[in-house]
Amino acid sequence: MQVSAIQASYAIPPITQPQPVDVSTEKIQVIVEKTPSRLTIDQTKAWEEMNLQSILKSMDEEANEGKQAVMESITKAVQEGKELMKIEQGGNPLANQAKRNSEKPIYPSNITFIPSPFSVKINYVPETLLISTIKQEV
Repeated sequence: MQVSAIQASYAIPPITQPQPVDVSTEKIQVIVEKTPSRLTIDQTKAWEEMNLQSILKSMDEEANEGKQAVMESITKAVQEGKELMKIEQGGNPLANQAKRNSEKPIYPSNITFIPSPFSVKINYVPETLLISTIKQEV
């Protein structure tokens, strides 16, 4: 039996010193422009639907409803007067008018949600950020 030794040789690289590095920076001006975010919530329509509006708006609506009621009453009186003027053409206009005026009006019934969906308006504008740089000579 024979044992032999193998010698390995490793080459060690020479040690070199780092070279001097010239570090220089340029002067830079940084400009930051920012516009803030904006959130607006408009509940005007929701308050109006709950009948909680300004007194001026409420007075204006009541005045318009009053004018409409007066115009409807005038129209009804004129129509009934014309029916009575034509009494000689036959029929019984007095009985017909009495029957119409004695009947109770039928009001529609339905369910409404107050305030209505989407009556509150929400608007959001996100913040914007603009960063710019200007190189300046030293």
